[in-house]
Order: sequence, then C-alpha cells, then structure tokens
Amino acid sequence: MVEYHDEKYDGSGYMHGISGEQIPVNARIFAIADVFDALTSKRPYKLPFPFEQTIQMMEKDAGTHFDPDIFRVFKKMAFDMYREISGAEEDQLMQMLDKLIIRHFFKKLDLQY
Repeated sequence: MVEYHDEKYDGSGYMHGISGEQIPVNARIFAIADVFDALTSKRPYKLPFPFEQTIQMMEKDAGTHFDPDIFRVFKKMAFDMYREISGAEEDQLMQMLDKLIIRHFFKKLDLQY
C-alpha cells in the first residue's frame, strides 16, 4: 500500500507510473485518506483547512489524482467520520482504535490482545 499510494489515478504519479485499476485498491483508498488527513490536520507549516473546503479541493482531483468511484464512497461517509474523530480527545481516539484493531485483526484470527 505504501509503495503505491503516491500513484495517481491518471498515471501521472510515481514510483511506477501506473494508473487506474493497476493501482492496488488499498493504495487508492489510502491515497484519499492520506490527502484528507494532510489537508484537515494542523501542521507546523499550515493551519487545517475546513472540512467543506477540503472536500471541494479533493473533488477537483477525483478522476486524476483519486479513483473517482472510491472518492464518491468516501465523500458520502467522510463528514460523519470527520465529526466523530476530529472532536475526540487522544484517549478516546486510542479506545476507538483499539476496538477497530480487535474487531478487524484479532477476532478474525482468534488471537488475544
């Protein structure tokens, strides 16, 4: 996933210059999440963009940078996730992450956490 997340849907990305369905689906999903996080997060060099502005900026790149079908699904669920996560304290986020890790990784493998 990490190796391919800088590929762009139209083939203009890097490391391999692949496009569309050639890009692994998990990397296409990660590319959207990565850009969304970068735009909505405070960084040492910038303030966070508001949610609506972020979506508008990313919409312009659906079909070039991002898989348009995956972005369409992301857009439908993004606000609810953003509202839940952006207002949470660090300990709440850790509890949410622990639940997801257990549900998606440990329960299916019948492992102890």
